[in-house]
Amino acid sequence: MKLKCLITENFHPVLVEELTNFGIVCDAFFDITTIGVFDIISDYDILIVNSKIDVDKNLIDQAFNLKIIGRVGSGMEIIDTDYCKLKNIEVCSAPEGNCESVGEHTLALLLNLMHSISKADMSLRQGIWKREAFRGTTVRGKTIGIIGYGNTGKAFAQCIQGFGATILANDIKEVYNEFSFVKMVSLNEILEKADIISIHLPWNLENHHFVNETFINQCKNNFILINTSRGAVCDTSALSAGLRSKKIIGIGLDVFENEKPNSWEDRSNEVFEWIKNGENIVLTPHIAGWTHESKKKLAEIIAQKVIYFCKTRN
Repeated sequence: MKLKCLITENFHPVLVEELTNFGIVCDAFFDITTIGVFDIISDYDILIVNSKIDVDKNLIDQAFNLKIIGRVGSGMEIIDTDYCKLKNIEVCSAPEGNCESVGEHTLALLLNLMHSISKADMSLRQGIWKREAFRGTTVRGKTIGIIGYGNTGKAFAQCIQGFGATILANDIKEVYNEFSFVKMVSLNEILEKADIISIHLPWNLENHHFVNETFINQCKNNFILINTSRGAVCDTSALSAGLRSKKIIGIGLDVFENEKPNSWEDRSNEVFEWIKNGENIVLTPHIAGWTHESKKKLAEIIAQKVIYFCKTRN
């Protein structure tokens, strides 16, 4: 009997092509919700999700035949991985699929901030020709701290290596550092020395509001902060306060604590309005890993991993 796969978003066609060629029956419902998945998941052996489906204990208990979950991306906070282990469900993700895109986007946010590109562009479009007001700052000679030295942290390090900066990195786990131009250090050393801090952490309970008021106050230098990981890793109120005090001299954000603006309450709106209208801030709507190349690569990697699990489970 052929395995059945439920695909919940409009991923690159190579995903269905490779799974179908292997003999898996694929059903794709691009607009399906978590409730919709709950209603039909018992019919499927494989579930492929991105970020909109919450794969919690209730959904897993309803998935009587589920053997494999594929997350087309990196963050695993939407999947109860511990409960999947208890249920003998294989879970795979593809953090290597979009890390190059995230690394490039992180660099783009940094250069935009340091050279006032967005501000100069907006000014010029209004017919205002300014030069001195947008005098930039070079990366060369600065110290960059990378917090979280996994796939995306390493990708950013590769992108920034030619700019003549000192690159420091820290990870809570012992990681292999294949780059001689990166020095692994303690978190305290990054807080002591960094002029630029780039966050590349997964979200979990331990990392919730990792960048908070205490973190900011412990930084010796006034610094630029870039976050292309997960919004809840940073306390938005603390970022706002850091900007007001000039401890943070620039912020580049691709991710936010609440990425559903229609659900924001008054306090969330107030904080975001201040950040949105603040000086030296560049914002993008969670698109760091959102490139044409990464869309295909993510699908290819998940297809390969799902097929591998199918082979090894038989």
